[in-house]
Amino acid sequence: MNPMGWAYRLSWRPRVTLVIDCFFDDSGKESDSSNRFVVMAGYATEDWGEFSKRWRALLLKYGLPAIHMKEIIGIAEEREWTRQQLNDLLQEFVAVITASSMVGFGVGVDVEAFRALPKDIRQRCGNVQLFCCSRILRRVKDHLGHGRFDDQLISVIFDQDFAYARPRVRLVEEVRQRDRWLADRLTMVAFGNSEHFYPLQAADLLAWETRRQLVNEATGNPSTPRWAQLMAVLPSGDYGYAAGEHWTKEWFDHEIPKLRGKANE
Repeated sequence: MNPMGWAYRLSWRPRVTLVIDCFFDDSGKESDSSNRFVVMAGYATEDWGEFSKRWRALLLKYGLPAIHMKEIIGIAEEREWTRQQLNDLLQEFVAVITASSMVGFGVGVDVEAFRALPKDIRQRCGNVQLFCCSRILRRVKDHLGHGRFDDQLISVIFDQDFAYARPRVRLVEEVRQRDRWLADRLTMVAFGNSEHFYPLQAADLLAWETRRQLVNEATGNPSTPRWAQLMAVLPSGDYGYAAGEHWTKEWFDHEIPKLRGKANE
């Protein structure tokens, strides 16, 4: 027996780890009739090590258990931070993201446009959250399925929201059955606790800022400084993502023939 055999197995990990956080605040749920947008966003990278060290150092510096955008406003109020102090703190965390070798992925959906789709398409796509998940998987394939990533393995980790876990697992299995590329490379689908897995906190921040940007664009308000900082170092594309999508009514109308085929194409 190879005495290093067990050590090798324990130290092995996929060379590309995709971390996607699906983050919904109170105005971001599809079930909220007053909500306009739903977003799923996250990052892919080969090595989270240095990022996690720097992220944890900032959490310790400010005495924070985690960065959850839905909760950070309340923490700021409790500690009597000014808006500028909160913005400065968050921009330090954004700087850790932008200094890392990350690739951003995101899908934003206009909920009103989705609800206006023909019934047969909505039934095929499922709800908005499942549609976002399906499109994220497609964007991952399109981006990582070329060049140096083509022969590497992928793990997908969602934030630990078990209300969405079961339908997402079913969706991933359906996608694997009809997509050989993903079936061969998707080695793990998991649901992680973001308080212990820092990359999910970065995905949370990206999803929050993306949704806020969509609202700002719809209402004619300017982008936040954090949005500009996040986008400045990411590859060009819709919203600066390597593979970003914003599903408006016009885009849905254009893609209806494909949507009547397979929802993730």
